Amino acid sequence: MKRKDMFFAAVIIVIIVFLVYLSTIGRKAPAIPGDVAHVKITDQRACLDCHAPGKVSPLKQDHPPKEMCFECHKRGGSSVAARDNFSRKAR
Repeated sequence: MKRKDMFFAAVIIVIIVFLVYLSTIGRKAPAIPGDVAHVKITDQRACLDCHAPGKVSPLKQDHPPKEMCFECHKRGGSSVAARDNFSRKAR
């Protein structure tokens, strides 16, 4: 490969990495609430007891893979945050 081609390929890679980075800014998944319903959950399959289609709080159609809850959602939420999040959904 010529030096010019290598430079062009490097610029394209930098642009792609930058665009991926920009797409992730501000898109942090909410924490797992610290309320009674969530505090004992240790298995991701238990999330679907409430968050499967037709259940109490189903996930949106465009939600990422439903079997990988703990990849994005981490412990550390509060019951107040859970209540506020639920209130926003109800509106």
